[in-house]
Amino acid sequence: MQTLAEKVQQYEMDTGSLPESLDALVANPGNAAGWLGPYAKPAELKDPWNHAYEYRVPGEGQAFDLIPTTWSGRSAGIPTAWPRGCVSTPPGFPTTERCADRWAC
Repeated sequence: MQTLAEKVQQYEMDTGSLPESLDALVANPGNAAGWLGPYAKPAELKDPWNHAYEYRVPGEGQAFDLIPTTWSGRSAGIPTAWPRGCVSTPPGFPTTERCADRWAC
């Protein structure tokens, strides 16, 4: 299973730039030459509590950050993409995610 970070990276590989928002993974934003999506389903843009992931471009020390929300819907404030697709989750978040290079985050 691809992680959300890997889907962002695939978008970048196809279009030459990172998406302006995660919505561009679901529907062509209209200005993305080379867009071959959809790269994700709308439900994949939400955490296990049905809250949208926060997506920041540029990220803190890397190209982008993916930040989950807490069960209450507040941002956990912890960037979760280190670097370029290594996905991690804060304590208490259910996950089966692994880094793109197979190291546990």
